[in-house]
Amino acid sequence: MNIHQQALDRLRTDLLLEPKLRYPDLFPYFKAMWETDQTSPYHLEGDVLTHTFMVVNALDEVLYMEEGGADYGHNPRHKILLFAAWFHDIGKPSTKEWSEKKNRNTFNGHEEVSATLWRQLYLQFEIDPVFGEKIVELIRNHGVPTNYPKMGALDTTYLRLSERVNIQELFLLELADMQGRKCEDKQSLLDAVRAFKEKAQELNVFNLDRFEGFQPHKFSELAYLLKNKKCLLLPIAPPGCGKTFLRDELLQFHPHTVVVSPDEIRNELYGDKWITNYEIVDNNKVFGIANHREKMAMESEKPLIFFDAQNASIKDRKQRVADAEKYNYAIICFWFRTKLETILKQNRERQRKTPEEYIRRAIGHLQFPTRLETDYVVYLSPR
Repeated sequence: MNIHQQALDRLRTDLLLEPKLRYPDLFPYFKAMWETDQTSPYHLEGDVLTHTFMVVNALDEVLYMEEGGADYGHNPRHKILLFAAWFHDIGKPSTKEWSEKKNRNTFNGHEEVSATLWRQLYLQFEIDPVFGEKIVELIRNHGVPTNYPKMGALDTTYLRLSERVNIQELFLLELADMQGRKCEDKQSLLDAVRAFKEKAQELNVFNLDRFEGFQPHKFSELAYLLKNKKCLLLPIAPPGCGKTFLRDELLQFHPHTVVVSPDEIRNELYGDKWITNYEIVDNNKVFGIANHREKMAMESEKPLIFFDAQNASIKDRKQRVADAEKYNYAIICFWFRTKLETILKQNRERQRKTPEEYIRRAIGHLQFPTRLETDYVVYLSPR
């Protein structure tokens, strides 16, 4: 039995741990990995699937050495690491580009593409978002443990990383990633991963888990969450996923909600010309006005403020979070569990359509809210 068949056989077995992920639906992705050669000084093992299978097997050994054994069926952390190992390079086939200078295939940006593909899959199969998002961040950052020591990353860089991902889990994944390859500088890479661990331990962020004690809420619980509080409401979502529907639902039951909408501000500044000519938009000016309106509403102690934007990343939400803390507002973030196919369908039915490629990129840029950002997270189920 060749190594590809061994890999696919184990994949079938491991997928039984998450039955919603169906092997026939995933096979095309892994077949593409099988057919994608990545031979280089960093990957002498050959194609992407062979490397991935080696990483999964190496993870068994890493967990034995670091945690006394691998228990994928009962240890949630181990299960997360197993799926992160299987999917960490799923984006390499679509980022493959031949480099004449290097005389080999290159895969620039494959971490972000792999994270986006995994997110699309876990949303498609309606998997628990915490499980899904932990894996997203592990995939997105899986090159960090070798890169940070090499680049002499600042302490603040490690601290920001710890807000997004469990560094101990990231260390274990990257240790398996380095052991699951054949390369000329393997020992130096392993040394870098160990240095990454030591630095994180020195800064007391190695064992932090931003999902510790995390309790998601359903939309049906929203009335309870809003009771007797001043609240800033932040949807975290790409275009076409249902933010307008959410806003209309809120206004139906809470008609005095203050809506701060960058799109409406763009209409005020540019009319409808910006819809077909986005280059005329000065987003710094748009969000400067939006920020001012939000602050005015907070100073007036309006009970509910809905900031109608994508609010995609931690950076995008930073000003909102600071304002809420200053004016003593609770923050409720809405995490949309809408499938990509549904988003694209709803976008086609909208009057103002967003380019499909932009929507796909926007999904990839989303960052699940950290415990430092929000008081509550409400899941919105797919429609």
